[in-house]
Amino acid sequence: MNLKQLVRSVKNYIKMSSKGEAFVELFDVEDNSVVFEVPTIDDIQVGTPASPDGEFLFTDGTKIVIEGGVVTVIEKPIEEEKIEIEEQPVDEVDPVEPIVEESEKDARIAELEATNAQLMEEISKLKGDLEEKVNEITDVEKELSEIQNFYVAMNKAHLNERSAEHKSDEGMAFSFKKK
Repeated sequence: MNLKQLVRSVKNYIKMSSKGEAFVELFDVEDNSVVFEVPTIDDIQVGTPASPDGEFLFTDGTKIVIEGGVVTVIEKPIEEEKIEIEEQPVDEVDPVEPIVEESEKDARIAELEATNAQLMEEISKLKGDLEEKVNEITDVEKELSEIQNFYVAMNKAHLNERSAEHKSDEGMAFSFKKK
């Protein structure tokens, strides 16, 4: 999940929480946040209010299309028939070592060395990507801390106003726990 997706997810959460409505947030295979305005996953159906608009594929193979803020298509994956194969006893077979000429061995060694070099390059690239993601996570943590501090300050200000005015017990309260 990138920073934009995380911020959008937090905004959706705040919006839905402030309305007092139940909602379900799911993440598709590309880690996009999708919010459905229903109390449980089982309640998601065509016509359910949801955001954002787009086509989303989930890890179970389900494809959901959202247009105009509502679910318009739900395609469940088709379960394939399972074919059972009977195991048959195999007679003992003498293992035969394939006869390979030296030039074929040399060619295979060269091929494996080239593959190894490609894999080492890929590992190096993945290490760089990992470091980039760690930095992105650190930035997201800072952003979320700022959001938390904002809501804590807002909540304190609201409670101070309420106690100063001796109004009813209506009000907002937010709680954040660090894991």
